[in-house]
Amino acid sequence: MHQATVSAQGRLVVVPIPDDVTEPDLLSAVGSFLEGHRTVPHCAAVVTWSEDGALLARDLEADDGCSSPSTLRSALGPLLSELFGTNVTTSWDASGAPHRESGVDDLSLSFLREVHDFVTPKTSFVALLTDWVDPGTIVRELRHIHGVRVIYGGVPTRSSAKLA
Repeated sequence: MHQATVSAQGRLVVVPIPDDVTEPDLLSAVGSFLEGHRTVPHCAAVVTWSEDGALLARDLEADDGCSSPSTLRSALGPLLSELFGTNVTTSWDASGAPHRESGVDDLSLSFLREVHDFVTPKTSFVALLTDWVDPGTIVRELRHIHGVRVIYGGVPTRSSAKLA
């Protein structure tokens, strides 16, 4: 992997769910954030680990109101699969089949290190792939929940072109 130096248009946001935080509280706060950003195309999922070490991603919104849901949804699974080196089954594509190359090699090394430090196997998390969002906004939306960490990285321009 190498450090990306290209400008970012899209964002991948990962929010590990700490053991002492209830999932409904975190999901409610994330839902409030998404509600306030309905005009920004996005795909958001709560992600858990299966007993065999695969990831299970469940869409957070039945109707996410985004203008390009299929492209963002089809990109999130491959990003997670390559990021964590495991199969991903999503609620929008339950096949669990191996995904195409995602461009995860273009994510910054600091983002990759932080994700791997804070999202260990068995740690549930929220994943948000969006065309663009100010990461400070989601940090402010979640700061009232003690112990929550928001990890975000830019999806490089050449990768987000595949998403759009």
